[in-house]
Amino acid sequence: MIAGKGVSLDGGETMNRIGICSGRKIGWLMAVLLLGVYALTAPENHTEAEDVYQFATVVEQGSFADQAGVNRVLALPVYGAAYKAAQSLGYSGRAFPFMIFINRLLAVASLFLFYSLLCSKRGRRSVIPPPSTQRTPIAQCLAPNAFLLAFSYGFWRYANEAETYVLASVFVLGAWCLVVKGKWVWAAYCSAAGVLVHLLNAIPLLLIIPLYYLLSKEWKRAFAHGGMVGLLVLVGYSICSPYLNWGELGAQHHSAEAGMGLGNFLRGGIAFGQCLVSGNFLFGFEGFRELLMQIFPSRMLGEEFYMAAHMPAWIKWAGGATVGMLGCLGVWVLGRRMLGFGLWALDSQHPEPKASGLKPNAFFISCIVWLFLYAVAVLRTESGSPELWIMALIPFWLIAGRWVKGRRAWGLVIILFV
Repeated sequence: MIAGKGVSLDGGETMNRIGICSGRKIGWLMAVLLLGVYALTAPENHTEAEDVYQFATVVEQGSFADQAGVNRVLALPVYGAAYKAAQSLGYSGRAFPFMIFINRLLAVASLFLFYSLLCSKRGRRSVIPPPSTQRTPIAQCLAPNAFLLAFSYGFWRYANEAETYVLASVFVLGAWCLVVKGKWVWAAYCSAAGVLVHLLNAIPLLLIIPLYYLLSKEWKRAFAHGGMVGLLVLVGYSICSPYLNWGELGAQHHSAEAGMGLGNFLRGGIAFGQCLVSGNFLFGFEGFRELLMQIFPSRMLGEEFYMAAHMPAWIKWAGGATVGMLGCLGVWVLGRRMLGFGLWALDSQHPEPKASGLKPNAFFISCIVWLFLYAVAVLRTESGSPELWIMALIPFWLIAGRWVKGRRAWGLVIILFV
């Protein structure tokens, strides 16, 4: 109601604005909290990420020609530019701690983008919906799902490493959020940059986004996005081609782990499991160490065995109990869904919206194809590398979020954090 020169809002709109303001304050508080958690729990040993010292050296001392790589054309140059900018502002430290700090910031940004995508997936844009439409605020419903990604071991680990996978995740989630908002041109630009940051991003950004458009019956945007992203990526590679060593395309270190054999399915399952929850405690069991030597004959596990030799005995038993609880909770959730015959059912209670926004069913199918194609790509490249599976956590938790929510999700968050 308009009175004079002032504007009076009705009760529902006023409450919604108050909720949004409160949500923003909570968001900033959670960002600071997550940064603190990542900093306080940061590992002292960085041997799991084998390339971090080389990357930090190249960022600190190398030129663009040294930083550009065929699998990650722009990743290290982005860190190099940020490092040079920090130096111009007075930073005098080394590149290694600087990259870790940047990755913590990027990890928090990724989580907020992931949360935004979850909110869009549920068909809501506002942080807290009006009380008359839903009793439980969506911020409370979906917050634990973002924490599931935050405390997955691989994501947490590489938020504290001088690596490039968290940066690649930001571009993936940023592009998808732009797609949801209907800003398809900016989504195409972001997608092209994301593919140039890491080549594996071609799956979610060059293939799956057009698939989502097709499933949403947006044919023109599907072809426009695919053509525009493909062209920009080709232009980027053409410009940087003189600096790239094409012989390094794909993983070259463990050729025995590339392929679709049963052994590589086992290696891939172990590596992805390590991204979900740390299995380092298992090195404390001699039988498991011998088994890993047979499964991963091309990998040097001396550092892990040394860690196990100096590990307190209680850690392996505590780790076993934690993983056991995680497994039981997962079986319970899946069992309830299977008994209800609704495990793979599409969302019939919430039909596809006609207005702009994310189409839930099309997005769910796209996530399944995304995870499948990404798994195939990693299996054919280097199945036993946990770091390559990190970006598979995004579609995995988006899919799992269909069933794991609320109290069940908070239970998983606690177990993953422990």
